[in-house]
Amino acid sequence: MFGKKSIFVIAGLLAIGLGSAFAAPREDRYYMFVFGAQDQANTVRVSHTFAVFVKVKEQGVASRDAQIESHTISWMPSSLTLQPMRREPIPGVNLSLIDSLEWARSAGSRVKVWGPFRVKKELYDMAAVQEERLNKTPLGHIVLDTKHRRKTGFNCIHAVSDLDNTQPALETGTAHGNEASQMVVDHFRQYVIPSQEPMDWLIGRLKLNATEMRFATVAMK
Repeated sequence: MFGKKSIFVIAGLLAIGLGSAFAAPREDRYYMFVFGAQDQANTVRVSHTFAVFVKVKEQGVASRDAQIESHTISWMPSSLTLQPMRREPIPGVNLSLIDSLEWARSAGSRVKVWGPFRVKKELYDMAAVQEERLNKTPLGHIVLDTKHRRKTGFNCIHAVSDLDNTQPALETGTAHGNEASQMVVDHFRQYVIPSQEPMDWLIGRLKLNATEMRFATVAMK
């Protein structure tokens, strides 16, 4: 027979076990990086706006070991040569993050990064849909996209901003390079979740080199 003390110990262990069994699983987390590329003069033909959206799968392990998935929106002409004065779209291609950074290096442009920002799942989901659309649907690239936007073609800025069609289209005017990328960050501000968590590990996972790019400091409230 168990004594009272043993019964209390067993009951406590059972309570701990049941508490662990029914504890809520750690939720996946979502992040956004926005990039701007430009030369010192901010020349249109060597400027670019692109973004990466990351899902971190939490399975009770340290973040640096967590499984991640990412989606890149980086819309360029298939030729990788921007033609600012064209009136009609030309075939476009959605570049990977690695290829986008390589293009910037080859064009002599410096990259600036906003983020990582922790964001709501709905923004990540819309980005995943947009990436699939760009990769599978024959759409064009055109710098001055007013007549073609959301139809047959768009520029790199609107390829990112228009992934969210639940709010009015972002009007960027003649902005490009870092200025346009900052506007995209502001456009998605409603999806940002303020967070003080350390994120250097995520920058490392994406192999973003601080010596090759500048990181913007932006307070999201």
